Amino acid sequence: MGNISPLSNEDKKAYKVQFERGSDLLKKSSEDYINCMEPNKKMQLKKTMDETISAMNSILNNVLKEEGKKYQTKLQSDYNNLIQSPDEKSRSKLNSDVDDIERRI
Repeated sequence: MGNISPLSNEDKKAYKVQFERGSDLLKKSSEDYINCMEPNKKMQLKKTMDETISAMNSILNNVLKEEGKKYQTKLQSDYNNLIQSPDEKSRSKLNSDVDDIERRI
């Protein structure tokens, strides 16, 4: 048990594509979220972002292993800040960190 083989280049590319899709969805949803005034739509956007963050964290676990944990923490912190203060500053910070993480995958 316990012997985990490294990811193939093909697997890494597939994870990168998945992360990029998540990144795009998170950026679009966060933009809509900070500009949304309708409570039901805002709740649906948050649900979409929650699911996207979860998927992105899973990719970080699979691709970056231990190093991924610090990026997960950063991503979650930025996301929590966006939810607490839905403004352009918090959205920009989240997007910047997502872009940084994306380059590392």
